[in-house]
Amino acid sequence: MASVVMLVSNRYDPDERVQKEAEALVSDGHEVTVLAFDREDSQLPDSEMIAGVHVQRLTPRKSTYGGLIGVWRGLRAFHRACHSEIGNIRPDIIHCHDMDTCAVGKKWKKHGIKFVFDAHDQYWSWMLMPNPRSLLRKIAARILEKREQTYARLADLLITVTEGTGENMTGLAERYRKLGCNPVVIWNAPRETPDPLPSLPKCPTIGYIGNVREPQMFDWLIAAFAEIPPENRPKLKVAGSGRAKDVVHEKLLRASEEIGFELELSDRYSASEQAELFDQTSIQWAVYPLDRGNMAQGMPVKLLETIARGRPVITNADSLMGEHVSANQWGKTVVEGDAVQAASAIQDLIGMVEENDGPFEFQNIMVWPDQAKILKEKYRQLAA
Repeated sequence: MASVVMLVSNRYDPDERVQKEAEALVSDGHEVTVLAFDREDSQLPDSEMIAGVHVQRLTPRKSTYGGLIGVWRGLRAFHRACHSEIGNIRPDIIHCHDMDTCAVGKKWKKHGIKFVFDAHDQYWSWMLMPNPRSLLRKIAARILEKREQTYARLADLLITVTEGTGENMTGLAERYRKLGCNPVVIWNAPRETPDPLPSLPKCPTIGYIGNVREPQMFDWLIAAFAEIPPENRPKLKVAGSGRAKDVVHEKLLRASEEIGFELELSDRYSASEQAELFDQTSIQWAVYPLDRGNMAQGMPVKLLETIARGRPVITNADSLMGEHVSANQWGKTVVEGDAVQAASAIQDLIGMVEENDGPFEFQNIMVWPDQAKILKEKYRQLAA
């Protein structure tokens, strides 16, 4: 079996997608080391073992999220530190999670080490997030996109996370196939479907559990709450950190006072706390701005986690996630920015939840063991 080094540009507390993949490989006999970029020099251990996975956190240079130059310098320092560690480990395979670690895999491929590119999303599209109409950001995003295409074609194994439902709604896999690549689709599915399904909270609660990056989606939710009669408004629970957390919390606190609804806010949470947070909600809000570049083709893990725990979701119409939600009756889809439609969807789902008197037993749920089998088989072929 193979010695594998995985690279990830976050502090790994842990990164659940990466950890699930690493555990799957360890269970199949591979030796896995994760090199993580602890860019803000957190209090997490520099080195630890998590479920058989060796984790090393590196802070060669402090680099807070947000500033482009600071992030670029931080990533370059992280890459240099990774090169040093890889030189000592001499793995058989370097597994790069997202485009911002691929330069390391590309370099070591020249030395006979196999290179895996695990594209969780379209990384280049993040450049557009603050201002999708900015010409300068469009140019920078295009440069990054070209670089990503080079990595995709160079990789010995290309992994991505979504595949379309047909000609009208494509996923990320179709995009890479147009480049002449042969991607493997491994959905970021939850580890399991709980049995029994966890009970719903007594008070109807709409939740957002995840990274708080998009203020606009919360503006739409506030507008929807304003359309709901006061006596029918659910509680709102938002949990998670992210670049827009402070702005979003301020908006929600002000709206809670002006409009009148119960609000519960919390910050960063660990992977072990995530399930309990989902269980404290009745419905998940997953309506995103689709002009960022990859949300229309994505499938947020929070959506799949919600469904697996018997809670319906509200998400975007005209998107891959919306296609799945509609086809499988996992909840409601709405047009982004349509407050009246969103308010109607919230009230309809609250009524369905109360009528059902408990969590829903949804069909066609994706779970991680099925996805892990695909990864193991591909690695057996790669390591042969």
